[in-house]
Amino acid sequence: MTELAPLLQAPYWSHGERQLICTARHDETRDGDTVTATTFTFQTAPQASRFHYLPGQFLLINVPIDGQTHSRAYSLCSAPTRPHALAITVKRVAAGRVSNYLIDTLQPGMTLAALPPQGQFHLPAQLPSALLLLSAGSGVTPMIAITRTLRDLGLQTPVHFVYSARHAGDLIFRDELLALAAADPHFHLTLLLESLPDAPMPLAAARLVAGRLQAGLLAEITAGLADYQIYLCGPSGYIDAVHALLADPRYADVPLYEERFSAATLTSNAAATAPNAAQAGAHFALSVPAFGTDSTIAADETLLDALEREGLPIIGACRAGVCGSCKCKVEAGRVESSSTLALTPDQVAAGYVLACSSKARSDLQLALG
Repeated sequence: MTELAPLLQAPYWSHGERQLICTARHDETRDGDTVTATTFTFQTAPQASRFHYLPGQFLLINVPIDGQTHSRAYSLCSAPTRPHALAITVKRVAAGRVSNYLIDTLQPGMTLAALPPQGQFHLPAQLPSALLLLSAGSGVTPMIAITRTLRDLGLQTPVHFVYSARHAGDLIFRDELLALAAADPHFHLTLLLESLPDAPMPLAAARLVAGRLQAGLLAEITAGLADYQIYLCGPSGYIDAVHALLADPRYADVPLYEERFSAATLTSNAAATAPNAAQAGAHFALSVPAFGTDSTIAADETLLDALEREGLPIIGACRAGVCGSCKCKVEAGRVESSSTLALTPDQVAAGYVLACSSKARSDLQLALG
């Protein structure tokens, strides 16, 4: 028999790596016989935990595949208002070694190591009068976490949920979103599909639009909004396209929070990380005093590659300058970086960089953690 009290009074998990046991899986979408997105639910093992985090944050998991451990960050789709489980939704991607492995392999009863939820993309302490949630693909996962949290709290904050996908079969959480749109007058759902379904969908109060998000539709959605904030999440191509729309002066004073699920295309910054002719082939001293490490780093080598080569405790999850798991501090020396997406302005000012997106331009002294 299961004792109830230890579960209800379980301690919060706030630091350190823990083992997560998969307690359930739900296949969200399919392409024929192939599962294309799956939601996994977790609890800590062997002792249960309660989970405290902010809606929109991610979970960093370590996945062993063929004798190697791969770290990946996945946005939580669960709501912190339900603190006895964590859930992530994994979308299959071409050549995605970890995502495809999880969908094809992970079953209830299996375990993975993970770090507590983290991340800078989440609701603020002071909620605005309304929220505009813009997402594409698996970028919908933190948006559903935000929506579930607001509704669990009984808040009537108007949510304008705009979700872009290739076709109806790609819509993760489709039934839940359609049900919300039908039952909640404060939840406004717009689905943008590159190809419309042959059979009609049970849209009820939702809006179905063919094609991608355009300036006119965005202006229409925001026309009656005053005190609102925009949350933006999805692949870099989608993020860049929406940024072009938000360049309109009408959005100049609207707070924008974003999270990319792949590296941004920053040509000028990327070029800056390439060593010049004088630096090509150069090597610099690399020191990490807290771990007694004195080594060298090549001008064309990322800090992450060098630190991993030395066996130092740094996590490279996205390896694309997005998740922030490889953050470290430059105590002395100079680097050039192609991304600071996961860093706050205060962190950048204090000398923090993303190791996966930074290369040495002089001798360096680093601090980890």
